[in-house]
Amino acid sequence: MAAIFTVLCGISVIILGYFIYYFSKGDYINNIERIIDLEIHNITENYDLDDLKSQDIIAREKSIKGVLYAPDKTIINGDFSALPEKLTPLKEGLISFKTSKPDRYYAAKVHIFDNDERLLIAYDITEPARRQRLMQILGGISILLMSAVIFVSYLISNFVVNGTNKIAVTAQKIMDTGDLSRRIELDSKWDDLGHMAIILNTMFERIEDLVGGIKHVSDNIAHDLRTPLTRLHNNLETLQKNSIIKSDPELQATCEKLADEADHLLNTFNALLRISRIEAQKQKTQFQKCNLSKIIEDVVELYEPVAEDKNIKLYRTLSDLPLNGDRDLLFQAFANILDNAVKYTPQGGKVSVSMEADKIIITDSGIGLNNEEKEKVFNRFYRADKSRQHKGTGLGLSLALAIIKLHGGQITLADNNPGLKVITKF
Repeated sequence: MAAIFTVLCGISVIILGYFIYYFSKGDYINNIERIIDLEIHNITENYDLDDLKSQDIIAREKSIKGVLYAPDKTIINGDFSALPEKLTPLKEGLISFKTSKPDRYYAAKVHIFDNDERLLIAYDITEPARRQRLMQILGGISILLMSAVIFVSYLISNFVVNGTNKIAVTAQKIMDTGDLSRRIELDSKWDDLGHMAIILNTMFERIEDLVGGIKHVSDNIAHDLRTPLTRLHNNLETLQKNSIIKSDPELQATCEKLADEADHLLNTFNALLRISRIEAQKQKTQFQKCNLSKIIEDVVELYEPVAEDKNIKLYRTLSDLPLNGDRDLLFQAFANILDNAVKYTPQGGKVSVSMEADKIIITDSGIGLNNEEKEKVFNRFYRADKSRQHKGTGLGLSLALAIIKLHGGQITLADNNPGLKVITKF
C-alpha cells in the first residue's frame, strides 16, 4: 500500500510539474511570441523602411515598443534611447531584457530587412512575468508539500506496518510455543498501536495468570494425590500376598485390577508433574553432550520385540547427530512417539525411523489422524476417537512435545498415506 501510494503521488507530482512548466511558462512564452510576431507582421506589411525611418509608427500600443537600427547598431528610429546590452534567451529567436528607467521587463524579437537593417519589437512582460514567477513559486511549494506528504506517508506506513507485524509475530510465537510470558515490544505509547499493544500485553498477562493458576491447581492435585495412591498401590500388593486372597481367585483378580488402576493413575500424575517441571525449564541441569542416533538406536531396540509380536516390520536409517541435552528425557520423548507408531499400526504393517541432517522422521502405516486431530493431539489428555480402543492417558505426545521444546526443537505431523509421519527437527 505504501509503494502504491508513493507511485500514485509521484505521478501526481510529475503531472503537476509538467502543468506548471507548460501552462505557466511554455504557454506564457508562446502567447508573447504570437503577440510580437503579429506586431512585426502588421508593421512590415503596411509600412516600408522609409515610413519606419520618418514616422513614429512602431509603438501603437502602450505595452509594445520598438526600435529600428542599422547593422552597426546605430539607432535610426524608435522608443529606446539605446539597445539593451544584457540579453537573456527565452527560446530560439525570442529574447528578454530589462530596462532600468523605468524598471521594466521586455520580451523581444528581431526582424532583419534585405538591406541588413533590423527592427526590434519588444513586448512589456513585467506583470505577466511577475504572475508567472508567482505561479512557479506556488507550484514549487505544492510539489515540495506533496513530496513531504509522500515521505511522511511512507514513514507512517512503515511505522504502522512494523507495529502490526510486531503484534502479529508475538501472537504467532505465543501460539507456536505456548509461551505466555512473551510480550509485545513497545516503541511508543502515544499512538493507537502503542495503546493496543499495552492492552494486548495486559491481556497476555491476565491469560498467563489464569493458565498458570489452572496448571498450579492440577499440579497440586497430582502432587497431593500421588502419595495416597502410592499407599493404596502398596496396600493392594500386600493384600494380594494374603493367604485368604490367594485362596479366592475372584478376589485375587479384583485386587490385580485395582492395582493396575492405581498404577495407571500414578503414571498419569507422574506424567503431569514431569510435563510441568519440563515446561518450567527446571531440568536443564542434566544437559550434556550426547549422540542422538545412539539414543534412538536404544529406543528402536526396546520396541523391536513389541513390533515382532504384532508382525510389524521396523526399519531404521540412522546417522550421527550430536546434541546437548538430557539423554533420559530424549529417550522418553522418542519412546513415546515410537510407542504410538507401533501401538496404532495394525498387524503386518511397517514402521520406519530415519534421520536426515537435523531431522528425525518416524512413519507408520497405521490409522493416521485427520487435520483437526493433528492440531489437538499434543494437548493434555486429548485422545483421537480412533485411538480410544487402546489403553493410554493422552499425555504421551504432550510429554514428548515438552521435552523436544526444552531442547530447542519442534514437532510437526504429516500424512503418510496410510498412517502418520512425525517429523522432529532440532
